[in-house]
This record gives sequence, C-alpha cells and structure tokens, in this order.
Amino acid sequence: MTTSENDELLPNPHPGVLLKEDFLDEMGITPYRLAKAVGLTQIHVSELLKGKRNITPKTAFLLAKFFEMTPEFWINLQTHYDMVEEKRKLGNRLERVPSYRELAAA
Repeated sequence: MTTSENDELLPNPHPGVLLKEDFLDEMGITPYRLAKAVGLTQIHVSELLKGKRNITPKTAFLLAKFFEMTPEFWINLQTHYDMVEEKRKLGNRLERVPSYRELAAA
C-alpha cells in the first residue's frame, strides 16, 4: 500500500464513534444514562465515544446486556477497527514479507 493509496482510504471509524452515532444518538440515550445503567464512569464512556478508549471484553459484555445484543458484536467492532489500523500502519512492509512457500521455493 503506497502513501497515495493510504490517503485515499475510506475512514475507519472507532467503535466508540459508532456507539455514539448509531446507538446513543439514534435511541435518544445520553452518555450519562449509559454510564449509570452499565456501571461505568462518565469519563470511561466519554473517552470511548471520542475514540480514546477501546472496547474491552468487559465493556463488550456490558454494552451487549444494555442493548440486548451479543458481546461478540462489540468486541468484533473493536477487533476490525484494530486490524484495519494496524494494516494501514504496516503499509508496504506487509507486501515484503514472503510466505513460507515462497521461502521454501527460493
């Protein structure tokens, strides 16, 4: 992946941003109400919504219970976000890593 391709990539929204826009805003739930309902601090929720804190397994279970969903939904959002970000950081380096078959054939 070249630098110009990196510049043209689609945004990779943090799961906390998706939580805010697609769940809280759509359902009319305040961050304060979410924090109190699931037993997290307001700071924790605020940092999550700003993309400054990741969804941990604990947070995934709490959000899953509150929104009547699976914890896997929430943890998979975080994992997907992390994978996309790491691939972008690796850039061309990943292309230079040979597969085991290429190494054996050499």
